[in-house]
Amino acid sequence: MTDKDFIIELFCRVDDMMLNIPKYPQAKMYPSELVTLGIVFALKGGHL
Repeated sequence: MTDKDFIIELFCRVDDMMLNIPKYPQAKMYPSELVTLGIVFALKGGHL
C-alpha cells in the first residue's frame, strides 16, 4: 500500500465516522479533512 492509498483509506474511514458533524459556513475544509491531516501529522512524528 502506498502512502497515497493509506491517506485515502484513512480519510474514507474518518469521513464515514464524522457524518453528523456539519461544516461551518466560513470554513474552507470539512472537519473530516482536518482530522485526517491531524492523524497523518501525528503518525509522521508530529514535528514541524
